[in-house]
This record gives sequence, C-alpha cells and structure tokens, in this order.
Amino acid sequence: MNLVLDLKNYDRTETVFQRRAARAIVWKGERILLISGRYGDCKFPGGGIEPGERLEDTLAREVAEETGYRVDLPTVCRYGQVLERRKGLYEDVMEMVSYYFTCTVLADIGRQRLDAYEQDHQYQAIWIPPGEAIARNKQVTDLAHCPWVTRETLVLEHLLGQKEEETT
Repeated sequence: MNLVLDLKNYDRTETVFQRRAARAIVWKGERILLISGRYGDCKFPGGGIEPGERLEDTLAREVAEETGYRVDLPTVCRYGQVLERRKGLYEDVMEMVSYYFTCTVLADIGRQRLDAYEQDHQYQAIWIPPGEAIARNKQVTDLAHCPWVTRETLVLEHLLGQKEEETT
C-alpha cells in the first residue's frame, strides 16, 4: 500500500511542517485494534517518531502508551505508507508520512500512558470490525478536532477491500 491523500485545503505559499509516524495494524480474527475517541472516531494506534528512534521502536512505544498492549516485535512487518497533506493548526501545511505495520500484540495488557491531548480526546483501545470503524468515522463531522479521520478511513477501506478479496 502506497497512498497519497492531499486535502488541498491549504495555501501553497505557507510553510510546510513535516512529521513522520508509525501506526499498527493488529488483527484478532475479524476485528482490528483501534483507538476510539470522544468524537466517535477510530484511529490506528501509533504516533510520531522521536529523533534517533527506529520505526519499529516508535510503533512498540506508541502502541504500549495508547493501548496498554505490548507489540510482539518479531511479528512486525511493513504494510505500506500514506503521504498526507492538509492545512495545519497554525495556517501552515502539515505533511504527514504515516508508516503502517502489521503486527501482533502479547495477550497481557498493561495500563495506558496517555499524553494530555490523548486524555482530552478520551482515547480507549477497542477491538472492532473494520466496516463498523469506517461507518463510525464517516459520521464524524468535527474534522478540526479529528484531522486523522480521512486518512484512517482510507486505510481501513483498503484493508477491508483486501480482506474481502482474500475470502473470495
């Protein structure tokens, strides 16, 4: 998977802010591990890469922080990436590269270690069928507070289409 999502909702003369993130695709049967927020949105666990950090280490750290689950590192496999361009918070252009990895998590679950904004968004780990997550994301109207919804819905639709191809 190699997708480009350009919302074209920005002024092309503005400063470009670049960010890279690692995101987990974790299946359990027909359900996928996602983060649910207070706006009803669903997103993949993951987040920004810290300086000097390997993608796999970012993935493991972010999944543990946001869900309490520990990634089984030998199972991590690169799935693809999404290049996303959209209006940033401060009238700049946000250019986000999200690297998606399939992996499994260990059965034991710890406690979440959420940042303040994640607590404000009321992040909760959920296991949900991708079709249901897509439907929930399409109901979200406050994209200013959930700018990731379009990207995550695109990836969920890609995964659902792939699953359907595998079963036919």
